[in-house]
Amino acid sequence: MVRRFTVAEDYDFLRQKSAQVLFPDEQLENDINALRDFCYDNNNKVYSMAAVQIGIPKRIMFIRHNQEVDARQGDQQDVDLIYINPQVVGRRGQTKYWELSASLQDGDMRFIAHVERPYEIEIEYQDEEGLGHSKTIMGFEATIFLHEYDLMNGILCTDRTDEIRHMSPEQIKSEIRSQYGYDVLVEDGAYIEGEYDKYTAYYDPKGLIQLRQIDHNQNSVLPSSEFEG
Repeated sequence: MVRRFTVAEDYDFLRQKSAQVLFPDEQLENDINALRDFCYDNNNKVYSMAAVQIGIPKRIMFIRHNQEVDARQGDQQDVDLIYINPQVVGRRGQTKYWELSASLQDGDMRFIAHVERPYEIEIEYQDEEGLGHSKTIMGFEATIFLHEYDLMNGILCTDRTDEIRHMSPEQIKSEIRSQYGYDVLVEDGAYIEGEYDKYTAYYDPKGLIQLRQIDHNQNSVLPSSEFEG
């Protein structure tokens, strides 16, 4: 049975860099079907997934068609999207959005992070047959793509910002979603790189939720203050 991999239980697994899919791959159809089934399961309520989040450390991304989400964000997507071995080759503009991750759950509570990302990206990827494609993605779809793209590289949305909250779904709906939308800061112009050596959530030996700051230059972890959401 396919299960959701979480930071609380599978931290090291989620931090790995997913492997390239090598064609032909006899398991690829099964991998994609597992992602599709998980995303469309009403119990999961997941809009998109990187394969590593269900225990498949390959560079596969699945974004499902969701009329409600697409309409709210003004997008016109009407089919499921599958990206294999994707690469980002261009970035423009700037957006900000409170992001959730299926892998960042703490029982009934969730971590939510206010993340800046490009408004427009140029990508290259392969389809299920191994054929190469390129396209430009804009707006909310670009944010979703980059969120899953990060996960393929072992990066969580909580690594992209120090604006992190620990909240219940009800709090997220009343305090975040009702007040903050998808903010387009700049549509055109070069994307301004943010600071990525930020914070991520973890559990200390007493089971308390903490924040820790990642120092990539030293390949070490620096403790920070206790998380307050």
